[in-house]
Amino acid sequence: NRCSKASISSGFSFIYLILRQIYGLYATSSNKCDIILFLLLMCIVILILSFAIYNQRQTISQYKDNDLKYRYIKMQGQAAENNIYRLDRQFRYRDSVTIIRNQVKRYEQLVQEQAERIERARREAEEAEILQKETESLKRNSK
Repeated sequence: NRCSKASISSGFSFIYLILRQIYGLYATSSNKCDIILFLLLMCIVILILSFAIYNQRQTISQYKDNDLKYRYIKMQGQAAENNIYRLDRQFRYRDSVTIIRNQVKRYEQLVQEQAERIERARREAEEAEILQKETESLKRNSK
């Protein structure tokens, strides 16, 4: 036996009994110890993975906040030290972050619409120029 019966607590024995009922396990005390060690190992792995996932979520959240800060500073057009400090203070409050996010989205939407209008005007100017050239060539050909 790698594990004595005295070293197995009543809680682990209860888990073993549940596993035995579910899976029909009829094991010796050595197998009982192996099952309990396996369950402990699985719990440790689950805790480690949970910690890793939590840290990863925190990192992703920080990246999102930093991206929003960058876009806000870009919207403001300046990055003075006091503006950055004020922005960091505002990010401590979720309602301020929501307001900033909405401002940035609205600004980016307006910039996109303006770019589309400029592009449309450029295309229309090109089309007008082409039509003007065609009109001039038709006038020359008709004379």
